[in-house]
Amino acid sequence: ALEAEDFVRRVLVRGLGARLLLAGPNFRFGRAARGDLSLLERMGKQAGFEVLPFEPVILGGAPISSSLVARCLGTGDVAM
Repeated sequence: ALEAEDFVRRVLVRGLGARLLLAGPNFRFGRAARGDLSLLERMGKQAGFEVLPFEPVILGGAPISSSLVARCLGTGDVAM
């Protein structure tokens, strides 16, 4: 429910004291998924944390995502 900027300030900076974040190019966060990698990088410069973008990991021709991992864990499919 938090706006992306509020999420960065409240959760990442104040709550977690983030110093380094890793995020893929399609990463979205905050209310209505308005936050993206570009916003994280801009706010990181102001707040003193670093953002390292990375390319998705491909397995079997498809990118591995947090949604895929959660779905596999939910069904007990943990073999690689």
